[in-house]
Amino acid sequence: MSANVTSTFDQHLGIVIAEDGAVVSVDTIEQLLSVIVGEITSDESGMAVIIGGDATAVGTDTLSIANVGAVIAGDDNVQTAYGQATFTAIGAGDSSAYASAVSYGEIYGEADHSVVLNYSVLISSQTPEESIWMAQSLTEVFALDIEGIPMGSGEAVTGGPPVSDPTTEPPPPAEAEWSDCGCGQDIDWTVTIDGNLAIFNVAALAIGDDSLATVELSAITVEDQLSLSTVIVTVAID
Repeated sequence: MSANVTSTFDQHLGIVIAEDGAVVSVDTIEQLLSVIVGEITSDESGMAVIIGGDATAVGTDTLSIANVGAVIAGDDNVQTAYGQATFTAIGAGDSSAYASAVSYGEIYGEADHSVVLNYSVLISSQTPEESIWMAQSLTEVFALDIEGIPMGSGEAVTGGPPVSDPTTEPPPPAEAEWSDCGCGQDIDWTVTIDGNLAIFNVAALAIGDDSLATVELSAITVEDQLSLSTVIVTVAID
């Protein structure tokens, strides 16, 4: 039996501009955030994470990007896993242009602590002649299971760094030296797309005596019509 706590946030915003009774443009934004934390129990041993999703862009100029990574490691005492997936889709063209992005993550086995975060945003700008859509979906998962902590041998440990005298006042902190690194400047989020492109970036790592790491992916483009990126990553140990 699993004991979880879920928190969600949902936002929808639309702006319609009309002139002389005719709609000139429609701009919308939708955001959804959910966080699930808790303990996962199972009759099965080991731990596994499945994380993935897809990005789909429809239009004359399209872009789909999939970034997925997952790592799991452990032994008989401690098992931990982390995964992140980000899917982005942008579609531009006439009124039929569209974009969608979906991501998900699941944790299987036992975990004393687990966190699953999902965030998605969909932005569109439409006029009678053209439209552009941007969709992004992010999922992060983390799991930690502690079977037992090895006990020490009981022998005294010597050495280590010297211990400072608590009666001695510490020296004043050094003044920070600032350099012009360009930090804090405005970021230009403008994206120019010409054609149809599908991109993926994937990493999967499993460390343990009995381990598994698999990747399923596809990237498809159709000239002046479509971009699609799909990735599913599975990592497991026992």
